[in-house]
Amino acid sequence: MAILPNKIKVKTLTVISLLSSLLIHLIQALPQDYDKNNASLVLQATLFKTIPHVHDGDGSTEWIIRDPRAEKKVMDTPGYPARKPKPSRPGLYEVRTTEKMGQGVFAKRIIKRGDIIFSERPLLISPNWLAKADINKTYTLEQSRQVMMFEYEKVLEVAVQRMSEDDKALYMALYNSHTTDGTGPLMGVMRTNGFGASELSDDGDGLLHYSAICNLGSRLNHRHSPFY
Repeated sequence: MAILPNKIKVKTLTVISLLSSLLIHLIQALPQDYDKNNASLVLQATLFKTIPHVHDGDGSTEWIIRDPRAEKKVMDTPGYPARKPKPSRPGLYEVRTTEKMGQGVFAKRIIKRGDIIFSERPLLISPNWLAKADINKTYTLEQSRQVMMFEYEKVLEVAVQRMSEDDKALYMALYNSHTTDGTGPLMGVMRTNGFGASELSDDGDGLLHYSAICNLGSRLNHRHSPFY
């Protein structure tokens, strides 16, 4: 189980971003009239934060914030920042490399109901949506998809650069199943490994929901093949 620093649990369901409505297998280049400087505007509207703000030995998370309500919810949580809960017993799991599906987390012994197997702070928390709401009015669906992925990759570059060298290596070691659809390498890792953290946001339309990318949690048994 991954625990956000404010004790909000990350749901163990692979996040399905709003990009799912834009699944088109034909890959195109960015529109010719697209100004790449627009990515700078997206960066200016994005807040990057390292949480928690104290070094307690439990690791830290890079958070891409698009919703100030989410930041306030975390900062105002009683007891923030909480320490990671300790596993119930040592040696409950191991990380092994499989023949066809990369690395995975495997149980080493009988696990009782209610046992804490492991806990970790996510490497990254990112919103499901960064593009402007009117982007589909300007471009076709596939062009919009390429613009969104280009701009999101630029945002992720900043977030990953803020990580420690160890966390960068852990992030880039995660599997990327989106190497042939025009997705950038950082976003490919995010799309493949994100788990829903919708409790971080209060909005009702899903535009500001978040996903968490974890080191161990992202290696739990879930499908890595591209589905959005």
